[in-house]
Amino acid sequence: MSTSSKIKARLKEAGKRFWAGDNIADFIEDGEKQDLIDELAVKFEDVLQGLVIDTENDPNSNGTGKRLAKMYINELMAGRYTPIPNATAFPNDSIDRYEGMLVVRSELTSMCSHHHQIVRGVAYIGIIASEKLIGLSKYTRIAQ
Repeated sequence: MSTSSKIKARLKEAGKRFWAGDNIADFIEDGEKQDLIDELAVKFEDVLQGLVIDTENDPNSNGTGKRLAKMYINELMAGRYTPIPNATAFPNDSIDRYEGMLVVRSELTSMCSHHHQIVRGVAYIGIIASEKLIGLSKYTRIAQ
């Protein structure tokens, strides 16, 4: 049974949805992310063959199936396969607490799940200080 089939079976057994934008990291066991990349590399090679691209002799296309698989899993759809960050709240109630508003600029790269086209953008996240705040690095990770 393929790794993707095993993960899909776990999701179905748990009654969990696995649409393109859903995070499925909790259903991926140790080592399976790399197994998915290896499985996808073969499938991407098949797509390239179907596009009549010479992946054996064209130095630019040699190994492209593996590169595409890594790009999808580790970059374009990373938010799907990486656990959602733990947003620990820190107290902001001391005498030297932060008061006011802070804006975090976050560059995002994702993928349109309908066209499988790269989407790049910028998110501006406004933070109004209260009695508790999460770490600034978490805002970008949550946005991703």
